Amino acid sequence: MMHHLSVLPTFLVLAISGPLQGAAEVKSSKEIKIGFVVELDGADRISGTAFCKTGNTCRLVDQKSPKLIIDIKAGRFSSEIEIKCKDDCSLNSGHETMTFDNKQELNIYNGRSGPIIKSVFRRREPIGKIMLNFSYPPGTTRW
Repeated sequence: MMHHLSVLPTFLVLAISGPLQGAAEVKSSKEIKIGFVVELDGADRISGTAFCKTGNTCRLVDQKSPKLIIDIKAGRFSSEIEIKCKDDCSLNSGHETMTFDNKQELNIYNGRSGPIIKSVFRRREPIGKIMLNFSYPPGTTRW
């Protein structure tokens, strides 16, 4: 009798952990709708909608003239965005790539910071902004 009881906790742990792993895999590939508006000094406003799968990189903008590429990788709690411009440009982080908490508005700045952080304050000139609107699947909350 005691031998059978010692197997029971192991069985319960395996039974519970199996479905949870499967559910996590499903959640990682949800499709979300991202509406966006990009305003860049000296260029026409760009707007559109993209349907992106969470965890995958999705291209929002691919413009030839002036060169502007914006990719986003939507995540469960935060997203990562990358921008490439004709001339060097950066996001709020001072770099081309930035992780953010699914904010609605990000600034675009002229130039970018190098890998070494200097101890002097350098004012960066804003040259535009990106506005985002994340829409999640019907019948769900954020995730």
